[in-house]
Amino acid sequence: MATINLGSIKFKWKGTYAGGTAYTVDDVVEYNGSSYICILASTGNLPTNATYFEQMSSAGTNGTDGTDLTTTLTTQGDIVYRDASGLQRLGAGTAGQALITNGTGANPSWGDSGGDNLPMVIVNLNGTQVIGSATMTTVIFNHNIINTDNVYNTSTGVFTPNVAGYYLMKFQTGGPSFTNTVGLKIRYNSQDHYIKDENVDSSYLEFGTKILYFNGSSDTANFQCYFTGGRTISGNTTNGNTRLEIYKLLT
Repeated sequence: MATINLGSIKFKWKGTYAGGTAYTVDDVVEYNGSSYICILASTGNLPTNATYFEQMSSAGTNGTDGTDLTTTLTTQGDIVYRDASGLQRLGAGTAGQALITNGTGANPSWGDSGGDNLPMVIVNLNGTQVIGSATMTTVIFNHNIINTDNVYNTSTGVFTPNVAGYYLMKFQTGGPSFTNTVGLKIRYNSQDHYIKDENVDSSYLEFGTKILYFNGSSDTANFQCYFTGGRTISGNTTNGNTRLEIYKLLT
Protein backbone atom coordinates (compact mmCIF):
# COMPACT_ATOMS: atom_id res chain seq x y z
CA MET A 1 0.00 0.00 0.00
CA ALA A 2 1.28 3.44 -0.91
CA THR A 3 2.27 5.69 1.98
CA ILE A 4 1.26 9.36 1.84
CA ASN A 5 3.20 11.91 3.87
CA LEU A 6 0.46 14.33 4.99
CA GLY A 7 3.12 16.86 5.95
CA SER A 8 3.91 17.39 2.29
CA ILE A 9 0.41 18.40 1.21
CA LYS A 10 -0.22 21.30 3.58
CA PHE A 11 1.29 24.72 4.04
CA LYS A 12 4.19 24.89 6.48
CA TRP A 13 4.58 28.18 8.31
CA LYS A 14 8.26 29.09 8.67
CA GLY A 15 7.94 32.55 10.15
CA THR A 16 10.05 35.50 8.99
CA TYR A 17 12.20 34.83 5.94
CA ALA A 18 15.88 34.11 6.69
CA GLY A 19 18.47 34.08 3.91
CA GLY A 20 20.40 31.12 5.34
CA THR A 21 17.42 28.80 5.64
CA ALA A 22 16.68 26.13 3.06
CA TYR A 23 13.04 26.37 1.97
CA THR A 24 11.08 23.59 0.31
CA VAL A 25 7.82 23.59 -1.63
CA ASP A 26 4.80 24.78 0.43
CA ASP A 27 6.92 26.54 3.03
CA VAL A 28 5.25 29.87 3.90
CA VAL A 29 7.26 32.87 5.08
CA GLU A 30 6.68 36.49 6.07
CA TYR A 31 8.74 39.17 4.35
CA ASN A 32 8.27 42.96 4.79
CA GLY A 33 4.72 42.45 6.01
CA SER A 34 3.62 40.21 3.13
CA SER A 35 3.40 36.41 3.03
CA TYR A 36 4.89 34.12 0.38
CA ILE A 37 4.75 30.40 -0.40
CA CYS A 38 7.74 28.52 -1.72
CA ILE A 39 7.16 26.92 -5.16
CA LEU A 40 10.72 25.74 -5.84
CA ALA A 41 13.20 24.66 -3.19
CA SER A 42 16.05 27.07 -2.70
CA THR A 43 18.31 28.81 -0.23
CA GLY A 44 19.14 32.52 -0.24
CA ASN A 45 16.57 33.62 -2.82
CA LEU A 46 14.32 36.45 -1.62
CA PRO A 47 10.58 35.79 -1.49
CA THR A 48 10.14 38.52 -4.09
CA ASN A 49 11.89 36.25 -6.60
CA ALA A 50 8.93 34.82 -8.52
CA THR A 51 10.96 31.78 -9.62
CA TYR A 52 10.99 30.42 -6.08
CA PHE A 53 8.04 32.06 -4.30
CA GLU A 54 4.48 33.21 -4.94
CA GLN A 55 2.92 36.01 -2.95
CA MET A 56 -0.05 34.95 -0.80
CA SER A 57 -1.00 38.24 0.81
CA SER A 58 0.15 41.84 0.56
CA ALA A 59 1.14 44.10 3.43
CA GLY A 60 -1.27 46.85 4.42
CA THR A 61 -0.38 50.53 4.51
CA ASN A 62 0.30 50.56 8.26
CA GLY A 63 -1.18 54.03 8.41
CA THR A 64 1.23 55.55 5.90
CA ASP A 65 -1.64 56.67 3.67
CA GLY A 66 -3.29 58.67 6.46
CA THR A 67 -5.70 55.96 7.58
CA ASP A 68 -4.02 55.35 10.92
CA LEU A 69 -6.59 56.94 13.24
CA THR A 70 -4.37 56.45 16.29
CA THR A 71 -2.11 59.19 14.97
CA THR A 72 -4.88 61.37 13.50
CA LEU A 73 -6.99 61.40 16.66
CA THR A 74 -5.00 62.54 19.67
CA THR A 75 -7.42 63.86 22.31
CA GLN A 76 -10.73 62.82 23.85
CA GLY A 77 -13.58 64.44 21.93
CA ASP A 78 -11.70 64.57 18.59
CA ILE A 79 -13.65 63.95 15.39
CA VAL A 80 -12.13 62.74 12.12
CA TYR A 81 -13.19 64.09 8.71
CA ARG A 82 -11.77 64.09 5.20
CA ASP A 83 -10.54 67.23 3.51
CA ALA A 84 -9.17 67.60 -0.03
CA SER A 85 -5.98 65.69 0.80
CA GLY A 86 -6.94 63.05 3.39
CA LEU A 87 -8.15 62.39 6.91
CA GLN A 88 -7.95 65.31 9.34
CA ARG A 89 -8.64 65.91 13.03
CA LEU A 90 -11.27 68.33 14.31
CA GLY A 91 -10.64 69.01 17.98
CA ALA A 92 -13.52 69.21 20.42
CA GLY A 93 -15.51 72.43 20.39
CA THR A 94 -16.61 74.37 23.44
CA ALA A 95 -19.57 73.38 25.60
CA GLY A 96 -22.93 73.96 23.90
CA GLN A 97 -21.54 74.17 20.36
CA ALA A 98 -22.81 72.00 17.51
CA LEU A 99 -21.10 70.47 14.49
CA ILE A 100 -21.87 72.56 11.42
CA THR A 101 -21.55 71.51 7.79
CA ASN A 102 -20.28 74.26 5.52
CA GLY A 103 -21.48 72.63 2.33
CA THR A 104 -19.92 70.61 -0.47
CA GLY A 105 -16.19 71.15 -0.85
CA ALA A 106 -15.79 72.71 2.60
CA ASN A 107 -14.68 71.33 5.94
CA PRO A 108 -17.01 70.98 8.94
CA SER A 109 -16.58 73.24 11.94
CA TRP A 110 -17.95 73.91 15.39
CA GLY A 111 -20.43 76.75 15.88
CA ASP A 112 -23.23 78.01 18.06
CA SER A 113 -26.20 75.71 17.89
CA GLY A 114 -28.91 78.29 17.17
CA GLY A 115 -31.23 75.39 16.45
CA ASP A 116 -34.97 75.30 16.00
CA ASN A 117 -36.91 76.34 19.11
CA LEU A 118 -33.69 77.38 20.83
CA PRO A 119 -32.93 81.00 21.65
CA MET A 120 -31.05 82.64 18.81
CA VAL A 121 -30.86 86.04 20.48
CA ILE A 122 -31.16 87.16 24.09
CA VAL A 123 -29.99 90.73 24.62
CA ASN A 124 -30.52 93.27 27.40
CA LEU A 125 -30.41 97.02 27.68
CA ASN A 126 -27.48 97.65 30.02
CA GLY A 127 -28.05 101.11 31.48
CA THR A 128 -30.79 103.55 30.52
CA GLN A 129 -32.34 104.94 27.36
CA VAL A 130 -34.48 108.06 27.27
CA ILE A 131 -37.66 107.77 25.19
CA GLY A 132 -39.09 111.16 24.26
CA SER A 133 -42.75 112.00 24.74
CA ALA A 134 -44.90 110.11 22.20
CA THR A 135 -41.80 109.58 20.03
CA MET A 136 -41.44 106.13 18.46
CA THR A 137 -37.84 105.19 19.23
CA THR A 138 -35.71 102.14 18.41
CA VAL A 139 -34.47 100.43 21.56
CA ILE A 140 -30.76 99.60 21.49
CA PHE A 141 -30.11 96.37 23.37
CA ASN A 142 -26.41 96.76 24.02
CA HIS A 143 -25.57 93.67 26.09
CA ASN A 144 -25.31 90.20 24.54
CA ILE A 145 -26.36 87.13 26.47
CA ILE A 146 -26.88 85.03 23.34
CA ASN A 147 -26.33 86.45 19.88
CA THR A 148 -25.86 83.62 17.39
CA ASP A 149 -23.69 84.72 14.46
CA ASN A 150 -24.18 88.33 15.66
CA VAL A 151 -27.52 88.51 13.87
CA TYR A 152 -28.58 91.31 16.22
CA ASN A 153 -26.55 94.51 15.87
CA THR A 154 -26.02 95.98 19.33
CA SER A 155 -25.04 99.36 17.81
CA THR A 156 -27.96 99.91 15.42
CA GLY A 157 -30.61 97.72 17.04
CA VAL A 158 -31.28 95.83 13.78
CA PHE A 159 -31.99 92.09 13.65
CA THR A 160 -30.96 90.37 10.39
CA PRO A 161 -31.20 86.56 10.65
CA ASN A 162 -28.98 84.56 8.33
CA VAL A 163 -31.24 81.50 8.17
CA ALA A 164 -34.66 81.59 6.52
CA GLY A 165 -37.63 80.64 8.66
CA TYR A 166 -40.21 81.74 11.19
CA TYR A 167 -39.03 83.56 14.30
CA LEU A 168 -40.78 84.21 17.60
CA MET A 169 -39.80 87.60 19.04
CA LYS A 170 -40.50 88.73 22.59
CA PHE A 171 -39.88 92.43 23.12
CA GLN A 172 -40.00 93.88 26.64
CA THR A 173 -39.40 97.31 28.17
CA GLY A 174 -39.11 98.21 31.83
CA GLY A 175 -38.24 100.94 34.24
CA PRO A 176 -39.84 103.12 36.92
CA SER A 177 -43.59 102.83 37.42
CA PHE A 178 -45.41 104.31 34.41
CA THR A 179 -49.02 105.40 33.88
CA ASN A 180 -50.14 106.49 30.44
CA THR A 181 -50.18 105.17 26.87
CA VAL A 182 -47.56 102.61 25.87
CA GLY A 183 -46.78 101.46 22.34
CA LEU A 184 -44.46 98.60 21.35
CA LYS A 185 -43.92 97.62 17.74
CA ILE A 186 -41.65 95.62 15.49
CA ARG A 187 -40.50 97.50 12.43
CA TYR A 188 -40.23 94.68 9.90
CA ASN A 189 -38.66 95.93 6.68
CA SER A 190 -41.03 98.83 5.89
CA GLN A 191 -44.00 97.41 7.81
CA ASP A 192 -45.17 98.22 11.33
CA HIS A 193 -46.33 95.34 13.53
CA TYR A 194 -47.77 96.66 16.80
CA ILE A 195 -47.55 94.18 19.65
CA LYS A 196 -48.82 96.51 22.39
CA ASP A 197 -50.74 99.79 22.23
CA GLU A 198 -52.75 100.57 25.34
CA ASN A 199 -53.09 102.66 28.45
CA VAL A 200 -51.37 101.25 31.52
CA ASP A 201 -51.56 102.10 35.19
CA SER A 202 -48.49 101.83 37.45
CA SER A 203 -46.74 99.54 34.97
CA TYR A 204 -43.13 98.45 35.53
CA LEU A 205 -42.84 96.04 32.61
CA GLU A 206 -44.50 95.99 29.20
CA PHE A 207 -44.04 93.26 26.60
CA GLY A 208 -45.48 91.67 23.50
CA THR A 209 -44.70 88.80 21.13
CA LYS A 210 -44.87 88.31 17.38
CA ILE A 211 -44.04 85.55 14.89
CA LEU A 212 -42.71 86.67 11.50
CA TYR A 213 -41.03 85.02 8.53
CA PHE A 214 -37.53 86.15 7.53
CA ASN A 215 -35.85 85.19 4.25
CA GLY A 216 -32.42 84.76 5.84
CA SER A 217 -30.73 87.50 3.82
CA SER A 218 -32.38 90.88 3.33
CA ASP A 219 -35.30 90.86 5.78
CA THR A 220 -34.65 92.95 8.89
CA ALA A 221 -36.42 94.13 12.03
CA ASN A 222 -35.87 96.64 14.78
CA PHE A 223 -37.82 97.08 17.98
CA GLN A 224 -39.44 100.38 18.84
CA CYS A 225 -41.45 101.89 21.67
CA TYR A 226 -43.18 105.12 22.68
CA PHE A 227 -44.57 106.46 25.94
CA THR A 228 -46.99 109.36 26.15
CA GLY A 229 -45.23 111.91 28.34
CA GLY A 230 -41.88 110.18 27.81
CA ARG A 231 -40.04 107.64 29.93
CA THR A 232 -36.56 106.42 30.78
CA ILE A 233 -36.31 102.68 30.31
CA SER A 234 -33.56 100.74 32.04
CA GLY A 235 -31.86 97.39 32.55
CA ASN A 236 -28.56 95.75 33.30
CA THR A 237 -26.54 92.68 32.33
CA THR A 238 -28.51 90.28 34.50
CA ASN A 239 -32.13 91.37 34.94
CA GLY A 240 -34.74 91.32 32.22
CA ASN A 241 -36.29 94.79 32.62
CA THR A 242 -35.62 95.81 29.04
CA ARG A 243 -34.93 92.69 27.05
CA LEU A 244 -35.28 91.07 23.63
CA GLU A 245 -35.59 87.31 23.07
CA ILE A 246 -35.75 85.75 19.61
CA TYR A 247 -36.33 82.05 18.82
CA LYS A 248 -36.13 80.28 15.48
CA LEU A 249 -39.17 78.02 15.30
CA LEU A 250 -39.36 74.41 14.22
CA THR A 251 -41.53 74.23 11.10
